[in-house]
Amino acid sequence: MKGLLLCLLLGNISTLVLSQCRGGNTVRWRDPRGVTHNYLFSWENAATRGQELEWGSAQATCRQYCMNLVSIETPGENNFIKQRIANARVRYIWTSGRKCNGCNLFNGWFWSGSGVRIGSANNRANGDWSHTGGAGIPQPDNRENTPGLAGFRRGNEESCLSILNNFYGDGLKWHDVACYHVKPFVCEG
Repeated sequence: MKGLLLCLLLGNISTLVLSQCRGGNTVRWRDPRGVTHNYLFSWENAATRGQELEWGSAQATCRQYCMNLVSIETPGENNFIKQRIANARVRYIWTSGRKCNGCNLFNGWFWSGSGVRIGSANNRANGDWSHTGGAGIPQPDNRENTPGLAGFRRGNEESCLSILNNFYGDGLKWHDVACYHVKPFVCEG
């Protein structure tokens, strides 16, 4: 249990309870189950338009709005988010997806915004992982931390989940990316 809590705390960088949330330009979407979600797209919000942040800073910015980075838990939600990215011609975004290795209860990917596990990346039916990337192999590939792969940079674990917009000629797909890269982001609350 301590391992899972540690992973969840790593995902929720900002655990402070904010007494007042910033207001922002949010979009509502109702999923097929009838659940309403509120989203803040950084490129559509006046205070965050043009910002590209590292993963931790993007999460902290979402927390200012009493939200978290987006957790994409259904195919419908994935399609909704990808359509917004495509319509705005945004090249890539951060999600709340994180890799948690060394946790007592599990190793692998989870949505830090909700705590829900992302199924095994080895099963292509789980999520929307790309079939390719900078090293030309299926995602997640941890290429920045894997000797011998194109783009290798010793010690840069690719432990954050980003959606890239046809970056490698693969459409709008999930990619593991080192968290220091800067990107626009989507918050959900």
